[in-house]
Amino acid sequence: MSTIKYCSSCATEMILKPFENINRFFCINCDRMEFIDPKVVTGVLFTIKSKVLLIQRNLEPQRGKWTFPAGFVDRGEKVEDAAIREVFEETGYIVELDKLIGVYSQKNDPIILIVYGGHVVGGEITDNSEVQSIQTFPIDKLPVLAFERDQKIIDEWMEQ
Repeated sequence: MSTIKYCSSCATEMILKPFENINRFFCINCDRMEFIDPKVVTGVLFTIKSKVLLIQRNLEPQRGKWTFPAGFVDRGEKVEDAAIREVFEETGYIVELDKLIGVYSQKNDPIILIVYGGHVVGGEITDNSEVQSIQTFPIDKLPVLAFERDQKIIDEWMEQ
């Protein structure tokens, strides 16, 4: 579990104590309860000439494995805007979002993943330090994917 050392209200030390059957951080001075927020990640699945575009990760976790373009939503940013931004940053393509594929989370994992289907409206492939390679694959010949959930998400996208 992550830790919170000081109260965001009065800067006093925080302690961990149970609240509604969950350990939460409380200020020892003002009794303010602090929350450790989940991280929101968004991604986009799309095709180029009927093949699925995937990126080969250049960062851990799962460096060298393949996934769809995705990344963290910045504070104050709309999820849809973050999805479009991440595709552009990681591939150079400009996309429009067509539909929500799904929202995915797992117990004891701080990541909430929101995935869209989209289509390319511009741009061209560019280099990015977060990505080793960008390739398209026939849907029935995908490489080893980075995360367990990726195949399930791709399957749901294809069924829609």
